[in-house]
Amino acid sequence: MELRPAVRVTLIVFFLASAAIPIYAANNEINKCQTVDVSGSYVLAQNIEPNTRAGGDCLTINVDFVTIDLAGYSIIGHNSGTGVEINALRRGITIRGGTIQNFQIGIDLHVAASRAGAIIRNNVCSGNGNGSRRARGRRDRQQQQ
Repeated sequence: MELRPAVRVTLIVFFLASAAIPIYAANNEINKCQTVDVSGSYVLAQNIEPNTRAGGDCLTINVDFVTIDLAGYSIIGHNSGTGVEINALRRGITIRGGTIQNFQIGIDLHVAASRAGAIIRNNVCSGNGNGSRRARGRRDRQQQQ
């Protein structure tokens, strides 16, 4: 069966348009330490910690425009690694509403001065060797409330 040219063009345009739509996660639950590599909103569903007692990082964010709602839960370390690592020069990052404890670094920000900053709001960082730290960029918007 041969498709008419107009139908063929419509299908090609639809395919190309759908391939160009960015991947975006909406309200995904986080149940364990993981790498976030899809932009969107994430919510902790329980307390989480690295798999090994030897330590390690818990959440690593590798994309722009990510919101992590800790929802009152805790990210609990073993006195090493990083609780939340915002990897490289990211923009549009929000971490809010929970506790990050017992890591070498609670929250590690890498936010370029020329981009939109990170919002860190309503969190408790306790028992972390270096608390939270910001690397690179002096004009980024970092809110500690």
